[in-house]
Parts: sequence; structure tokens; C-alpha cells
Amino acid sequence: MAATLSALLITFSTVGNFQRHWEANRIASVRIESLGYEFVTARTKNLPYFSSKIQEISMDRNQEIVEGHESSSAR
Repeated sequence: MAATLSALLITFSTVGNFQRHWEANRIASVRIESLGYEFVTARTKNLPYFSSKIQEISMDRNQEIVEGHESSSAR
């Protein structure tokens, strides 16, 4: 009984982490897509600006995943 309960809890925990990762990746994808449209329509090709925005999006995405992992492992 305890082994079954333990297996179920691990499964639910894994599903929750997958959901958080999917959400973080989806938000980052939308932000990158929006930035791509901005890049295509920009009159000046300011590459340092776009490079820094991509780095910011990547950092935000990774931070969301890590913070979600820390909050779920603290339970």
C-alpha cells in the first residue's frame, strides 16, 4: 500500500513539473516570436538590442523553471 502511494505521489510530482516546464517554454516561445516580428519590421537592425532581449527571455524562462522546481521540492 505504501509503495503504491509513493509511486502515485512521484507520478503526480513529475506531471506537475512537466506542466510548469511546458508553461515556461510556451511563454518564452511567444516572447521570441514577438521579438522576431519586431526584428523583421525594425528600420535599424540593432543587433545588440535583440541579442540582449533573447538573453533576457532565456534567463526568465530558466528562472521560472528553477523557481517552480524549488517551490515543489520544498513541499
